[in-house]
Amino acid sequence: MAKNSAFSVAFALVLTAACGKASGPAASPPAAPEPPPAAPLPQAASPTAALPVAATPAAANMAKPVELSAKSAHFAATWHFAAPKVGELFAVDIALTDLAGQPLAAPKVAIDATMPAHGHGMMTDPELRQTAPTKWHADGLKLHMHGSWQFDVRVEAAGVKERLSAAYEEPPEAADGL
Repeated sequence: MAKNSAFSVAFALVLTAACGKASGPAASPPAAPEPPPAAPLPQAASPTAALPVAATPAAANMAKPVELSAKSAHFAATWHFAAPKVGELFAVDIALTDLAGQPLAAPKVAIDATMPAHGHGMMTDPELRQTAPTKWHADGLKLHMHGSWQFDVRVEAAGVKERLSAAYEEPPEAADGL
């Protein structure tokens, strides 16, 4: 029985050390005080750490990127945007050059998106601004229904007026995920 008693005391000590609780009739010695936790190491702030989640571009729209392009007799255009959802505003970046890839001299540019099969366009008027010699950014586009859309850019430069169009055959996603 002495072996069982010694085993019970040893087991109780091990259990007390592991769990902080005494088990069985044996009393355990008081636990040594734990050292204070180490101060956390400083970490470099991420560029978006101070931004709210909704303002973080990646969090705002995780949709797949879309790229459309078109050429006319004098100009070339490429549209870049995240796959839109029906009824939600989105933005488009447009690269616009002459056919040699050079910037246009003092161009007048306008954009739109239409549904050729329905004979109508968007119900919003996007704001367009030039961001670089060959780049434009448009905010405020909204595809208000499912179906095939066409993105258009109207260009006037050096006395030439043309419309470039690119079909967007993927119907926009539903805003509620349906």
